[in-house]
Amino acid sequence: NGIKFNLDLSKDVDRSFYIGNFENDNIEIYVSRLKPGHTVLDIGANIGIYSLIASKIIGTKGRVYSFEPADLAYSRLLENIRINEFENIIPVKSGVYDHSGELMLNICEDDAYNSIGSLPMKKIISQQKINVITIDDYIRLNNVTRVDLIKVDTEGAEYHVFKGAVTTIK
Repeated sequence: NGIKFNLDLSKDVDRSFYIGNFENDNIEIYVSRLKPGHTVLDIGANIGIYSLIASKIIGTKGRVYSFEPADLAYSRLLENIRINEFENIIPVKSGVYDHSGELMLNICEDDAYNSIGSLPMKKIISQQKINVITIDDYIRLNNVTRVDLIKVDTEGAEYHVFKGAVTTIK
Protein backbone atom coordinates (compact mmCIF):
# COMPACT_ATOMS: atom_id res chain seq x y z
CA ASN A 1 0.00 0.00 0.00
CA GLY A 2 2.83 2.38 -0.79
CA ILE A 3 4.65 1.92 2.52
CA LYS A 4 8.39 1.24 2.40
CA PHE A 5 10.17 -0.98 4.92
CA ASN A 6 13.85 -1.50 5.55
CA LEU A 7 13.83 -5.18 6.54
CA ASP A 8 16.48 -7.54 7.90
CA LEU A 9 15.53 -10.95 6.53
CA SER A 10 17.57 -12.69 9.24
CA LYS A 11 14.87 -11.55 11.71
CA ASP A 12 11.69 -13.64 12.12
CA VAL A 13 9.20 -10.76 11.95
CA ASP A 14 10.90 -9.07 9.00
CA ARG A 15 11.13 -12.30 7.03
CA SER A 16 7.52 -13.25 7.80
CA PHE A 17 6.32 -9.78 6.80
CA TYR A 18 8.37 -9.90 3.58
CA ILE A 19 6.85 -13.19 2.45
CA GLY A 20 3.36 -12.01 3.34
CA ASN A 21 2.37 -14.13 6.31
CA PHE A 22 2.94 -11.80 9.25
CA GLU A 23 -0.12 -11.52 11.51
CA ASN A 24 -2.45 -11.09 8.53
CA ASP A 25 -5.64 -11.55 10.60
CA ASN A 26 -4.43 -9.11 13.25
CA ILE A 27 -3.47 -6.52 10.65
CA GLU A 28 -6.85 -6.89 8.93
CA ILE A 29 -8.70 -6.24 12.21
CA TYR A 30 -6.32 -3.38 13.08
CA VAL A 31 -6.85 -1.68 9.71
CA SER A 32 -10.63 -2.08 9.98
CA ARG A 33 -10.62 -0.08 13.24
CA LEU A 34 -8.50 2.85 12.01
CA LYS A 35 -10.04 6.07 10.73
CA PRO A 36 -8.56 9.35 9.47
CA GLY A 37 -7.67 11.62 12.39
CA HIS A 38 -7.33 8.81 14.96
CA THR A 39 -4.75 8.78 17.73
CA VAL A 40 -2.99 5.42 18.07
CA LEU A 41 -0.61 4.06 20.69
CA ASP A 42 1.75 1.37 19.36
CA ILE A 43 3.22 -0.25 22.45
CA GLY A 44 6.14 -2.50 21.52
CA ALA A 45 6.52 -0.94 18.09
CA ASN A 46 9.67 -2.84 17.14
CA ILE A 47 10.51 -1.75 13.56
CA GLY A 48 7.16 0.01 13.13
CA ILE A 49 5.01 -2.27 10.98
CA TYR A 50 1.81 -1.36 12.82
CA SER A 51 2.88 2.28 13.27
CA LEU A 52 3.51 2.78 9.56
CA ILE A 53 0.24 1.09 8.56
CA ALA A 54 -1.68 3.31 11.00
CA SER A 55 0.17 6.44 9.88
CA LYS A 56 -0.89 5.95 6.28
CA ILE A 57 -4.56 5.42 7.21
CA ILE A 58 -5.01 8.10 9.89
CA GLY A 59 -3.38 10.79 7.77
CA THR A 60 -1.92 14.14 8.71
CA LYS A 61 -4.63 14.95 11.28
CA GLY A 62 -3.94 11.75 13.21
CA ARG A 63 -1.05 10.75 15.49
CA VAL A 64 0.77 7.52 16.20
CA TYR A 65 2.82 7.30 19.39
CA SER A 66 5.31 4.46 18.83
CA PHE A 67 6.93 3.11 21.99
CA GLU A 68 10.08 1.01 21.57
CA PRO A 69 12.75 0.74 24.28
CA ALA A 70 15.45 -1.41 22.62
CA ASP A 71 18.31 0.44 20.92
CA LEU A 72 18.48 -1.61 17.70
CA ALA A 73 14.73 -1.89 17.17
CA TYR A 74 14.29 1.82 17.93
CA SER A 75 16.91 2.82 15.35
CA ARG A 76 15.21 0.59 12.78
CA LEU A 77 11.84 2.18 13.67
CA LEU A 78 13.33 5.65 13.09
CA GLU A 79 14.76 4.52 9.73
CA ASN A 80 11.37 3.20 8.59
CA ILE A 81 9.66 6.44 9.62
CA ARG A 82 12.36 8.44 7.79
CA ILE A 83 12.21 6.54 4.49
CA ASN A 84 8.43 7.01 4.39
CA GLU A 85 8.65 10.68 5.39
CA PHE A 86 5.78 10.17 7.84
CA GLU A 87 5.41 13.19 10.10
CA ASN A 88 2.47 11.96 12.16
CA ILE A 89 4.46 9.28 14.04
CA ILE A 90 5.97 10.30 17.35
CA PRO A 91 8.68 7.76 18.26
CA VAL A 92 9.14 7.28 22.01
CA LYS A 93 12.29 5.49 23.19
CA SER A 94 10.71 3.96 26.26
CA GLY A 95 9.10 0.80 27.48
CA VAL A 96 5.56 0.86 28.85
CA TYR A 97 4.72 -0.81 32.15
CA ASP A 98 2.56 -0.51 35.29
CA HIS A 99 4.88 2.09 36.84
CA SER A 100 7.22 4.77 35.55
CA GLY A 101 10.96 4.41 36.19
CA GLU A 102 13.65 1.99 35.02
CA LEU A 103 13.67 -1.75 34.36
CA MET A 104 15.93 -4.31 32.74
CA LEU A 105 15.03 -5.42 29.22
CA ASN A 106 16.11 -8.87 28.02
CA ILE A 107 17.74 -8.38 24.61
CA CYS A 108 17.42 -11.43 22.37
CA GLU A 109 19.28 -12.53 19.28
CA ASP A 110 16.13 -11.56 17.36
CA ASP A 111 14.86 -8.20 18.65
CA ALA A 112 11.20 -9.08 18.10
CA TYR A 113 11.47 -11.26 21.22
CA ASN A 114 12.99 -8.71 23.61
CA SER A 115 11.08 -8.74 26.88
CA ILE A 116 10.73 -7.29 30.35
CA GLY A 117 10.74 -9.97 32.99
CA SER A 118 9.29 -12.91 31.11
CA LEU A 119 11.38 -15.65 29.56
CA PRO A 120 11.57 -14.89 25.84
CA MET A 121 11.18 -17.40 23.04
CA LYS A 122 14.70 -16.67 21.74
CA LYS A 123 18.10 -16.74 23.39
CA ILE A 124 18.91 -13.73 25.60
CA ILE A 125 22.21 -12.18 24.52
CA SER A 126 22.30 -9.23 26.92
CA GLN A 127 20.27 -6.97 29.14
CA GLN A 128 19.69 -3.25 28.76
CA LYS A 129 18.49 -0.78 31.39
CA ILE A 130 15.52 1.06 29.92
CA ASN A 131 13.14 3.80 30.91
CA VAL A 132 9.52 2.76 31.35
CA ILE A 133 6.41 4.87 31.65
CA THR A 134 2.76 4.11 32.21
CA ILE A 135 0.32 4.98 29.47
CA ASP A 136 -1.57 7.13 31.98
CA ASP A 137 1.58 9.10 32.85
CA TYR A 138 2.56 9.56 29.20
CA ILE A 139 -0.92 10.77 28.23
CA ARG A 140 -1.02 13.22 31.15
CA LEU A 141 2.56 14.53 30.74
CA ASN A 142 2.22 15.04 26.98
CA ASN A 143 -1.30 16.47 26.96
CA VAL A 144 -2.63 13.79 24.62
CA THR A 145 -6.33 14.61 24.45
CA ARG A 146 -7.66 11.39 22.93
CA VAL A 147 -6.70 7.79 22.28
CA ASP A 148 -8.69 5.82 19.73
CA LEU A 149 -6.72 2.60 19.54
CA ILE A 150 -4.01 0.89 21.60
CA LYS A 151 -1.94 -1.90 20.05
CA VAL A 152 0.17 -3.83 22.56
CA ASP A 153 2.80 -6.47 21.74
CA THR A 154 5.18 -6.66 24.68
CA GLU A 155 6.16 -10.33 24.82
CA GLY A 156 4.35 -11.19 28.03
CA ALA A 157 4.17 -7.79 29.76
CA GLU A 158 0.72 -6.92 28.38
CA TYR A 159 -0.99 -7.20 31.78
CA HIS A 160 1.45 -4.66 33.24
CA VAL A 161 0.94 -2.31 30.29
CA PHE A 162 -2.83 -2.28 30.72
CA LYS A 163 -2.53 -1.98 34.51
CA GLY A 164 -0.77 1.34 33.87
CA ALA A 165 -3.50 2.51 31.48
CA VAL A 166 -6.61 2.32 33.64
CA THR A 167 -7.40 6.05 33.52
CA THR A 168 -6.76 6.29 29.78
CA ILE A 169 -9.00 3.33 29.04
CA LYS A 170 -11.78 4.71 31.24
